[in-house]
Amino acid sequence: MGSTSYIDVLLSSGPIVSSIFLILVFMSIYTWTIVVAKAIQLRKEDRHDTEFLSKFNESKDLADLFETIKIIEEMGKEPRGLAAVFHESYQEIEGIENHFPNLYDTDQDTKLIKSHIDENIGRTLERMKNQERNRRGTFIGVLATTSNVAPFIGLLGTVIGIINAFHEIGRMGSADLAFVAPAISEALIATALGLFVAIPASVGFNYYKNWIQKLSEEHDRFCLIFQNKIQERYFFRKGQPNADV
Repeated sequence: MGSTSYIDVLLSSGPIVSSIFLILVFMSIYTWTIVVAKAIQLRKEDRHDTEFLSKFNESKDLADLFETIKIIEEMGKEPRGLAAVFHESYQEIEGIENHFPNLYDTDQDTKLIKSHIDENIGRTLERMKNQERNRRGTFIGVLATTSNVAPFIGLLGTVIGIINAFHEIGRMGSADLAFVAPAISEALIATALGLFVAIPASVGFNYYKNWIQKLSEEHDRFCLIFQNKIQERYFFRKGQPNADV
């Protein structure tokens, strides 16, 4: 059946079936928009994370790295991914150092403050990881919903189409194949269209879910390394307020 025949079937179908066709077409367009947009977004963020991690590993003074991110932010570009996690956490560190200038002392009270600082930084890192994971996962749930709902919408169109076909058979008093075939064809196209929408949505959901999980695991590793550097600065270096993180 050619594309012209599909269009003819759509134009000749009833209002309910036509509405189902249009809903599925809209869902297909929306699904592919999300699939393409997410591919561009995640590929871009993956590249930026790799570049930032390289700078982070090479940097001997993370304060300079923080200043670089601040310059980017002042240019109107919001930090994303690992840069956002680092930016927010380092801001927290700066605030703590300004509030507690004697963090490098070794007395008992300072040790207690340091333990609370470690917990505070850990919570900040965890919050930023979750925030970035949720942001990357925006609209992914739409793909999951579409993959589950689209086949049933198509099946609904098929059932309604078959009901209409049998109704016409009863009304005309003829079960001739030439009369029945167009109506059955119209009904089955709805199921085919539902599957056409659901399959790429399901593939896209699972693919991007795994991709986002991979990025989240990279963020987990970065946060552990960053927290180790912070702990080294506060717990293992004495009397060095200007020491690198």
